[in-house]
Amino acid sequence: MNILYAFFLVGVVAIPIRFAFTGKLEWIQVFATGFFLFVAFLLTLFLRWQGRKDQDYVPHHHRAVFSVRLFDRVSTNKKPLFFQGEKIGYVERSYKKKWHRLLESLARGQGSHHLQLHFSFENGTYLSFQQHDKRKEWDIYKNDIKEGIAQLDSALSALRNGQSCMFVQLNDSTFKLTTELIGQELRITCDDFLIGTGQHVNRYLYELCLSSKGDKEEHYFLLAVYVAFQFIHHK
Repeated sequence: MNILYAFFLVGVVAIPIRFAFTGKLEWIQVFATGFFLFVAFLLTLFLRWQGRKDQDYVPHHHRAVFSVRLFDRVSTNKKPLFFQGEKIGYVERSYKKKWHRLLESLARGQGSHHLQLHFSFENGTYLSFQQHDKRKEWDIYKNDIKEGIAQLDSALSALRNGQSCMFVQLNDSTFKLTTELIGQELRITCDDFLIGTGQHVNRYLYELCLSSKGDKEEHYFLLAVYVAFQFIHHK
């Protein structure tokens, strides 16, 4: 969208300059410039509409799964988080610098650049993902105290197997999130035991099912990790 606005501005500047030097006005260029503005305007309306759908999302079931809608991955709007159809908190994004947001909106892989996420839950738990190493490592804070770290697995073995992997360290436990590059299911394991699966239900809706083991704090932590993973590796 921002690229279209940039093309429009280039046209607004370039057309008068060309006319000043040549005395010729290319109507095709004028129409093309106006077309960029028109398309950008329509796209802006569409993105805002989808962004509101993220914010207004409510699941139509009460299954024992966590769910979130993630269309808009760039704005700082709050997105609700649900479990069994009940709202349990929200996630929002932030940027250290304003121009980071502009770069993210222009990037091909929207969601993973300059990623900082904040989760607030109904029980008072506050989790924050702070980028430590660009697009590779994030520090995880719980109520402003560092609790863990998330690292992407860029090993050739994972790439050869067609997988995207993330390792997450929480105290003495190590969790591994794995998903096929082609496919929709995500697996969460701890010490090689499967403790959760994530589903890309449709283009923008994500659900996470966790085993009954583990307390609420751990489940909220894994939900936050799952959402962060989807920002980084969304399809």
